[in-house]
Amino acid sequence: MNSTQFSRRAQHGFSLVELMIVVAIIGIIAAIALPALNRNIMAGRETAAAGSLRNFHGAQASFNARKGRYGTLKELADDTLIDKTFANGRAVKEYVYTDGIPEPGNTYCIQATRKTDGSAEKDFNITESGSVSFVKSTTKTPVPYGEGLPLSQGEDEKPADKADTNKK
Repeated sequence: MNSTQFSRRAQHGFSLVELMIVVAIIGIIAAIALPALNRNIMAGRETAAAGSLRNFHGAQASFNARKGRYGTLKELADDTLIDKTFANGRAVKEYVYTDGIPEPGNTYCIQATRKTDGSAEKDFNITESGSVSFVKSTTKTPVPYGEGLPLSQGEDEKPADKADTNKK
């Protein structure tokens, strides 16, 4: 055998250095992609929680039309207006749903609070007005009745003060 035949036969496959370079490139791509993927997962959870709250508002309207008052999550579930999984106190898509007012009647507040601090960035509530409100923070915080920013408003904006709008 001459030297060219021997070198061709020895070069089947990849060297350790080539494999290490490929693994390093995959690691760099993963380090860039995973935070974006995590943000998208969090946003999906937040969207699902807000959508569930909007569905609860419709359920409350039906319950109120039949009974003349607003109901608890348990009452809504017992009347099959919402799924029972929302009324059992366990997390649904990383959010726990609770009644924000202990004695519903003429008002209601349903809160969607993160199961853990890292599962999303926002906690929500909905009241009889039908407006979903949120609080963005690093720690899970149930949003009390009448508090939080409306979801339709940008999260970086502050609620507009009437005095400020009249100055323009």
